[in-house]
Amino acid sequence: MFLFNCSHEMALAANRRNFTPPRRIRQMEDELRLLPLVWTDADDEQVGVWGWNLAVREQLARRGVARSVMPEDDELALWRTMSHREFAVGLMNDFQNECGKTDDGWVGDEMCFVKRLDDVPFATDEMIIVKQPFSSSGRGNLVGRLADAAFAEKVGVLMQRHDGLLVDRYYQKVLDFALEFHLSREGEVVFLGHSVFETSQQGRYGGNVVASQQELLQRIAAAWGHSIEDVNKVGERWAQLLSTRLAGRYYGPLGIDLMVVEDKGKRKVHPCVEVNLRMNMGIAALRLYERLQLLSRMVADGATYNSCVQNGHLRFLSFLPEADFNRFHFDDLNSLLRSSMRLPLSPIRDCGFQAFLESGRFCIDFS
Repeated sequence: MFLFNCSHEMALAANRRNFTPPRRIRQMEDELRLLPLVWTDADDEQVGVWGWNLAVREQLARRGVARSVMPEDDELALWRTMSHREFAVGLMNDFQNECGKTDDGWVGDEMCFVKRLDDVPFATDEMIIVKQPFSSSGRGNLVGRLADAAFAEKVGVLMQRHDGLLVDRYYQKVLDFALEFHLSREGEVVFLGHSVFETSQQGRYGGNVVASQQELLQRIAAAWGHSIEDVNKVGERWAQLLSTRLAGRYYGPLGIDLMVVEDKGKRKVHPCVEVNLRMNMGIAALRLYERLQLLSRMVADGATYNSCVQNGHLRFLSFLPEADFNRFHFDDLNSLLRSSMRLPLSPIRDCGFQAFLESGRFCIDFS
């Protein structure tokens, strides 16, 4: 079983065994509860969650899941510390120190976690972005200048409420991408792949690109103006850093969000926009591409709708009415990913939350 608790960061912030998300988030979790079929198998007997916290463990325990198969208190406490944005700042500093802060290919070394407005290391007329200690998908981000009294007041209130905020320079973004990993209980760091995603100017999540690793690497390399080999080296450096800082202390999925930016007329990389110690849409997009490859091969070999739906990896096809099955070019993966028709990845509704694939983008409709 897999529980889609996308309220994970809210639960981390509350840090209580009994936590109730806002009504809108509860609706999202309910309406997208079958979304995990995109990356899990329907008959998987292992217990999985979007992210582990005190509240979700208590929720599963009430459903009869044995506590022995779930993380213990000390593990949850440590993972919460590692999920805090102050920890991400520390990882950023470690990465920059290893690569050399004088390397002109990087930005982000000014990113910091501060508890008082007077400690913000940017001029009041500079555009900055501030983020809460626990947040995701751009929720709660603020962008502005401290010279703006209203903005400064909001930042000051949030700093007091959350005992500090992450503060960073606001960069001219070119491309958002991520490095996806899985850390085993034994301490092995497994690199799963690169992901490319879209966000708004304030960092609100807009969707993931579904494509081959080669195409994603080419996009990142082109945006940065470096070779694919240079892009791969960034992942190798992060794998080494994770093996020394997190291996043996955290196990499960993990994503590092990065960003290609335009800075002083040059394309540079911000190597640690944030760290997600949980399942994420980037890994989901990687799994979706693998399953679409399988689907394309099966349909090309003559598989029917029923035989595809019965495949444990393709149960998400049950969200697509059989009458619509032949409208999609499932036998041609490139054509499928270029199609502007929406392939549902969660139960179809007239309103509310809907996950889908459209024009090569894995998105969630919030209408």
